[in-house]
Amino acid sequence: LTLPDSKGFETFSKIKPLIADVPVIILSGLDDVNLSLQAVREGAQDYLVKSELAGRMLGRVIRYAIERHRLAKALDQTTQELRELNARLNVLAHIDPLTELLNRRGLADVLAREAALSRRQGTNAAAVLMDLDDFKKINDTLGYPMGDVVLKEVSLKIRSVLRSTDYVARIGGDEFMVLLPNTRLAEGMRVAEKLRLAVSETSVPLGRNRLTASLGV
Repeated sequence: LTLPDSKGFETFSKIKPLIADVPVIILSGLDDVNLSLQAVREGAQDYLVKSELAGRMLGRVIRYAIERHRLAKALDQTTQELRELNARLNVLAHIDPLTELLNRRGLADVLAREAALSRRQGTNAAAVLMDLDDFKKINDTLGYPMGDVVLKEVSLKIRSVLRSTDYVARIGGDEFMVLLPNTRLAEGMRVAEKLRLAVSETSVPLGRNRLTASLGV
């Protein structure tokens, strides 16, 4: 810690990020409890006083430092894996797996948050409910796999119309809800018309018929 060309803890602080995978033991002639606590807080595995050092003791301290460092790394890795797993589970709990839109639970969380924000800011919000017309016929005549393809295509069409600040959820088999924050009713009506047109452009093998939807704002 006290070298003619080094400022103790300042040097340690610079070195530590560069050798994150190496356990560090600080050796000093300074028998100072506060310094030893500071060393451990800043990432050292141990703080040794030269006058108290013996050969066997040094070997034992080094082995213990290596093992503690290994366990700390393992704990950090496990903690990170748990965070990532929780994040994935949170996504799965709020997202419809077929369309990758919000599900009912995800929509409920968004509605609660946006309603509170709207009250605080004194702004309006609009909601568009949309139901595909005669969707059951697609499942009955073309099969459920084709019905799933149609739902995915419709989801993409819906997203193409919306702003990045808008939300869309699949709330039933062929039912969707679009939430438009900071939007007046007239603006919501215009968005609904864009959605209706976008759905009609969905590529579906229905012969001469186009896919249509009924919407309410």
